[in-house]
Amino acid sequence: MDDKIRKFVKRGKDITSGVNKISVPPSVQLDRIMNQVERIQKLAYVSQVDKDEGIALLWSYYNKVQDKLLDKRYTQDETWQNAKHGNKGDPVPGAYSPRNNHEVDFSTYGDAFEGVIDSSLMPDSRTKIKNSGDL
Repeated sequence: MDDKIRKFVKRGKDITSGVNKISVPPSVQLDRIMNQVERIQKLAYVSQVDKDEGIALLWSYYNKVQDKLLDKRYTQDETWQNAKHGNKGDPVPGAYSPRNNHEVDFSTYGDAFEGVIDSSLMPDSRTKIKNSGDL
């Protein structure tokens, strides 16, 4: 196997093992593994046999993460309630947490869903928002 492909495969293995296995959401792990697959596919100077071997190993790591999600004891969603990595000023710096997500979570608003969307699209308090029923 070519050295470049070996580095991408090692990165894929690092993504799915050790501390990353418990501290990074599965959706992020899957995305990072697919990035490694895409990088291998873009290599122009490597034989197709080496590419196929590296991609097969990365797919095995991908399946390893998916098997964890399919386990009946795994009760969280794969994004950990849309967790984001925290920076210095975030509520949970240096770790993945839903509290670090500054986007609006539309799944928890129920009947106020339209109002939340309108206020997130037009956050200026001087702007009067009309509901569709008022027209």
